Amino acid sequence: MINKITSTSTVQPYFNFGLYAGVVVLLALTILMFVYSYRGFVKKDKSIMSRVIHGVWGGMLTLVLLASTVSSYITTSKHISSNQDKLSHTLVKEGEVENIKTNQK
Repeated sequence: MINKITSTSTVQPYFNFGLYAGVVVLLALTILMFVYSYRGFVKKDKSIMSRVIHGVWGGMLTLVLLASTVSSYITTSKHISSNQDKLSHTLVKEGEVENIKTNQK
């Protein structure tokens, strides 16, 4: 059981980094989409209808990406805190078992 706990605790930080990296990528895509839609909306050489369609379409995609980013961040935070709680609970249980074994000897 101790080997399993040790391997979980050494892999966990890298897994957490991967989850947060995914959130950062989504945030970067959101910012790029916002800039793209804003630049398309303010271009002077396009017709009014084309600018409105470009702005609305880009704005909707930006909102979808933003919602996805927020959702991913919340899910990631809950997942990481849940894993840390489970890990600390398991370590406490393992420590209690070791204490009981030592006290019995």
